[in-house]
Amino acid sequence: MTATHWRNVDEIIEKSFHQHVVFFHIPDPNDAPLKLWKHVLLSAHKIGVRHLIIDGWTTVYGKSLDYALLPALDLDWTILSFEADPRPYFAQYKSISVENYDVEQIWNMTKTLDGFPSSFFTEWFEAENAKSLVHLIAKLPNTPLLVGCAKSHPEVGDYYYKTLGQHFLQLTGNIPFVVGQNASIRHKPMSDKYLPFWQPLFNLGGSGGYLLSEAGDRFNEFNKLHGAELWFIEQPQP
Repeated sequence: MTATHWRNVDEIIEKSFHQHVVFFHIPDPNDAPLKLWKHVLLSAHKIGVRHLIIDGWTTVYGKSLDYALLPALDLDWTILSFEADPRPYFAQYKSISVENYDVEQIWNMTKTLDGFPSSFFTEWFEAENAKSLVHLIAKLPNTPLLVGCAKSHPEVGDYYYKTLGQHFLQLTGNIPFVVGQNASIRHKPMSDKYLPFWQPLFNLGGSGGYLLSEAGDRFNEFNKLHGAELWFIEQPQP
């Protein structure tokens, strides 16, 4: 099982930015994906990208976003947020004023007993985020934009709620071009089907990827044609 054409990170980012807007999954705060994130930022910087738009100012994965923002700030990028204000939701649907609540209190009020936001709030919030993002993009015409967001947000597949990606498609007519980041790990529980990735990744210096339009049918499990996948070796091969 092989991809049609493995490329290094620089090539993937350069070809991705044939689009005006490229979405990238903000990595979790671990060494290996953070190293890839920095590589992506440097590759984008080389081709003139200077704007990072993120879906939140404070935290992701329950961690401070500083680890993701500082590499962009070190490159003197402009950082913008498209995260919508959740307060109108409470005024509209709950008849509650939360003007004097802090951020943590507001988010706690969106959660159900399982600790996650309700699906109704999540879909409302994704729609508002999409409107905010489209508004920001319209203010920066012909400017290459890297959008950093949580993994599921830009997807347009079947979810139990309507994602930001689905709202984005509806508002703009454009399917989000998403560069996904994955890990190739030698030991279990990762499937043995990923073992063939080792040699091409090793040949590319430990990280690389492919455009989904160039991936073979067996390799491109979801048969997506719009976007790219980046892989990296998370730990040495035994």
